[in-house]
Amino acid sequence: MEIEILTPVDAHKSGYLSLTRPYDQAKPHEVEWMKTVFRDLTGCNAVLVEVTGGYEVARHKSELILAESR
Repeated sequence: MEIEILTPVDAHKSGYLSLTRPYDQAKPHEVEWMKTVFRDLTGCNAVLVEVTGGYEVARHKSELILAESR
Protein backbone atom coordinates (compact mmCIF):
# COMPACT_ATOMS: atom_id res chain seq x y z
CA MET A 1 0.00 0.00 0.00
CA GLU A 2 1.43 3.33 -1.05
CA ILE A 3 0.75 6.27 1.27
CA GLU A 4 0.69 9.78 -0.11
CA ILE A 5 2.14 12.50 2.13
CA LEU A 6 0.89 16.04 1.52
CA THR A 7 1.62 19.48 2.93
CA PRO A 8 -1.28 21.16 4.74
CA VAL A 9 -1.74 23.56 1.81
CA ASP A 10 -1.80 20.75 -0.78
CA ALA A 11 -4.21 18.71 1.37
CA HIS A 12 -6.58 21.66 1.65
CA LYS A 13 -6.40 22.43 -2.09
CA SER A 14 -7.07 18.76 -2.90
CA GLY A 15 -10.10 18.59 -0.60
CA TYR A 16 -8.72 16.53 2.30
CA LEU A 17 -9.86 17.07 5.89
CA SER A 18 -7.91 15.92 8.92
CA LEU A 19 -9.41 13.11 10.99
CA THR A 20 -6.76 13.08 13.72
CA ARG A 21 -4.49 15.20 15.79
CA PRO A 22 -0.77 15.13 14.84
CA TYR A 23 1.04 11.87 15.61
CA ASP A 24 4.58 12.51 16.88
CA GLN A 25 6.97 10.23 14.96
CA ALA A 26 9.49 10.36 17.85
CA LYS A 27 7.05 8.43 20.08
CA PRO A 28 6.75 4.73 19.17
CA HIS A 29 3.27 4.35 20.69
CA GLU A 30 1.96 7.24 18.57
CA VAL A 31 3.47 5.69 15.43
CA GLU A 32 1.61 2.46 16.22
CA TRP A 33 -1.68 4.35 16.74
CA MET A 34 -1.20 6.12 13.40
CA LYS A 35 -0.55 2.80 11.64
CA THR A 36 -3.69 1.34 13.24
CA VAL A 37 -5.83 4.26 12.09
CA PHE A 38 -4.42 4.03 8.58
CA ARG A 39 -5.03 0.25 8.45
CA ASP A 40 -8.63 0.84 9.53
CA LEU A 41 -9.04 3.16 6.54
CA THR A 42 -7.91 0.56 3.98
CA GLY A 43 -10.01 1.03 0.86
CA CYS A 44 -10.68 4.70 1.63
CA ASN A 45 -9.11 7.70 -0.02
CA ALA A 46 -6.79 8.66 2.88
CA VAL A 47 -3.45 10.49 3.02
CA LEU A 48 -0.95 11.67 5.59
CA VAL A 49 -0.54 15.40 6.10
CA GLU A 50 2.87 16.54 7.33
CA VAL A 51 2.38 19.21 10.01
CA THR A 52 4.65 20.82 12.59
CA GLY A 53 3.75 18.31 15.34
CA GLY A 54 4.10 15.17 13.16
CA TYR A 55 1.59 13.61 10.76
CA GLU A 56 -2.20 13.75 10.63
CA VAL A 57 -4.44 11.24 8.85
CA ALA A 58 -6.88 12.88 6.43
CA ARG A 59 -9.70 11.71 4.15
CA HIS A 60 -11.21 13.36 1.12
CA LYS A 61 -14.26 15.44 1.99
CA SER A 62 -16.30 13.66 -0.70
CA GLU A 63 -16.11 10.51 1.45
CA LEU A 64 -17.24 12.21 4.66
CA ILE A 65 -20.69 13.08 5.92
CA LEU A 66 -20.34 16.63 7.19
CA ALA A 67 -22.80 18.44 9.42
CA GLU A 68 -24.37 21.45 7.81
CA SER A 69 -23.65 24.81 9.38
CA ARG A 70 -26.67 26.55 10.86
